[in-house]
Amino acid sequence: MKSIKSLILLFTLLISFNSYSAKLEINKEHSSLQFTVDYMTMIKVEGRFKSFTGTFDFDKKSHLLKNVEVKIDSNSLDTNEAKRDFHLKTMDFLFTSKYPEMLFHTTDTFTLPLNKNIALSGELEIRGVKKRVAGKAKYKGTVIDPWGKENHFFEFNLKVNRKDFKMNWNKKLDQGGFLVGDMIDISIFIQAQNAGQKTSFSTHMIPSSALEKRKKNKK
Repeated sequence: MKSIKSLILLFTLLISFNSYSAKLEINKEHSSLQFTVDYMTMIKVEGRFKSFTGTFDFDKKSHLLKNVEVKIDSNSLDTNEAKRDFHLKTMDFLFTSKYPEMLFHTTDTFTLPLNKNIALSGELEIRGVKKRVAGKAKYKGTVIDPWGKENHFFEFNLKVNRKDFKMNWNKKLDQGGFLVGDMIDISIFIQAQNAGQKTSFSTHMIPSSALEKRKKNKK
């Protein structure tokens, strides 16, 4: 009798999980991957990666997050200075000609309460080096867009030591310290939708009422 009850309970849980769990896909048009690093011990240089993709499983009822997979195009680096970007893509840093992608994935399951930072860890691969890294994640909520589709919003923050990934280049300063800091702060702001059901970016280009009036007058 107990075994039957256990099977019924397990079956019920599976149905519940499958009803609310979904494979989500990052909507790159409304997501960003940014980073900052200390420069000359005085200020910070900011940058971003313009091209990245990712998927993960998220249960809308329990807020369970798992199977995070993110791929970052190393050549999409942009610090708003072409000469600096060129240097950062050489073997001194990202070595993009040999390692065109950076990868991040998780093997654990995390529960993300609404608007609360929780610890998150995973494996980050840069320049062929894989390291376990830790950071924070926040689930910011779900919004239905004007076209009737669900949009889930998240924030991820990581702090990594670039030297862990063979990026050791630096210059000493005459008053002590180094030109470039070792620690890199990474912030990822994500809009995600059900995989294969992303709202078309072209639908956001809503014409103004004046333009619509001109079109009607020409007919």
